[in-house]
Amino acid sequence: MEEKSGLAKSFIAITLVIVPLCSHAGLYKCVDGSGRVSFQEQECPGTSSGSEITLKSYKPAVSAKTKATSDTQTPDNQTDMPLVEINTASEADLQSVVHANIAKQIIAEREKDHFRNWADVVHRVVGLSAAQTAVIASISGLTVNGKSLDGAPPDAALAATIKSRRR
Repeated sequence: MEEKSGLAKSFIAITLVIVPLCSHAGLYKCVDGSGRVSFQEQECPGTSSGSEITLKSYKPAVSAKTKATSDTQTPDNQTDMPLVEINTASEADLQSVVHANIAKQIIAEREKDHFRNWADVVHRVVGLSAAQTAVIASISGLTVNGKSLDGAPPDAALAATIKSRRR
């Protein structure tokens, strides 16, 4: 049951990243003649059946402990895990939340200019350009100017689950 819950959280987090990126247009689920499903911003071609998808926003449940301390905490600090600021972290600190190759890419890019926001990060750091890797980095505690990726707040339990499955 815990495994399904973790997978569901991962799917929701990834969806929350992808949806804002394509919120300027509709999202369509298309099924071609062989039953293959695809998701796209344009209406399904004439040879495919499909429909427009309406996505609902996800609001995570708030525990009693979090509610009791929410007056003194910002949304990005609702966990006890350390946060890693992309613009100031050492290479070792970055490697605690992303792969070593991605940490090197981050350092190389920030030597050119600091990162303004998450959109700037995913545009300039190839290793974080895929929604899944950006979500995992944010869930693991990576922040840009003190902010986690929208829809992917730091979550120590989920980060540990993801890390254990990647080994």
